[in-house]
Amino acid sequence: MIYVGDAEMAVQIEIDGAKNVRVELVAEKKEARQILRSILVNMGFSQISFSNGVRELKRNMAQRRMDLVILEAHTNDGDICGLIRDVRHARFGGNPFLPFIALTPTPTKTVVASVINSGADDLLIQPYSTGQFLERIGVLVDHRKPFVVTSDYIGPDRRSSARRGEGEEIPRIDVPNVLKARAHGDLNDREMQKTIARAMHQVNLMKIDRNGHQVVWLVARIMAGFSWAADMALDEEVIGFITRLREVAIESQSRLADTPYEAVSDLCDSLAELAGRMATTLENTPKRDLDLLVELGKAFEAAFKGDGKNAALREISNLTRGSNAIH
Repeated sequence: MIYVGDAEMAVQIEIDGAKNVRVELVAEKKEARQILRSILVNMGFSQISFSNGVRELKRNMAQRRMDLVILEAHTNDGDICGLIRDVRHARFGGNPFLPFIALTPTPTKTVVASVINSGADDLLIQPYSTGQFLERIGVLVDHRKPFVVTSDYIGPDRRSSARRGEGEEIPRIDVPNVLKARAHGDLNDREMQKTIARAMHQVNLMKIDRNGHQVVWLVARIMAGFSWAADMALDEEVIGFITRLREVAIESQSRLADTPYEAVSDLCDSLAELAGRMATTLENTPKRDLDLLVELGKAFEAAFKGDGKNAALREISNLTRGSNAIH
């Protein structure tokens, strides 16, 4: 047990279980990996593996389990932040809640925003002290932030207490912490996998719900854009909304299995097809497609206010599929 901190506060860090934790270090240069390893060994960590970039990390994630990933925020062989985002959205890896600490010597606004938006747990600025490093890991072990789920983000809730009271309430979820369980020596791999699966299902439902709200919002913005455009070219922002609408519809469809919203699968297909067609026709989009977009928006709103399995939604879905077929 060790105490680290500054003049304002001291943080008590449990390191007794560090030897049990499986750490993956991701750095392109051998020297950087050796420095990181030396710091971790001095903290009591002993199960330390290496990846030299995105491609190798992906291969290693498929082959072995990890409890903590410490990585450089930039590598030359791929998008580290994109990989973290894929993990958080369950598009890659077996644990969307895997802890990530990113490192960077250049904390520009772009780098900081990319790391934050990826869903990483923390960003540590190089150079850093051993005490800072240890403190960040200790916070992850015993005081990890709850996650929030929005239409485009899954990750730690970084809002202050005051900001949480502003605007629409976004629920928080305490996610499985394999790092804590491993460090404290009470990790049962089978039970942890069950816990992760349950949390993934909960996050999936939250994501579907957020996407439903996002569809309604996007449809309203797109229709307003067409109203303002009249005979002029569409604003670039509206074109972006159409593209985003198709993305949300496709992602929503991929998440519907084994949820109360399975019946809106065809609705998602119809919306994705319509948005794709509108992205091609843009200001020449026929009125029947704009009318159809309004109806689909209403159907989505109904789906997420009530029962996604009801007969009315099935009927709307069938009607929209039929409308799409004639184009």
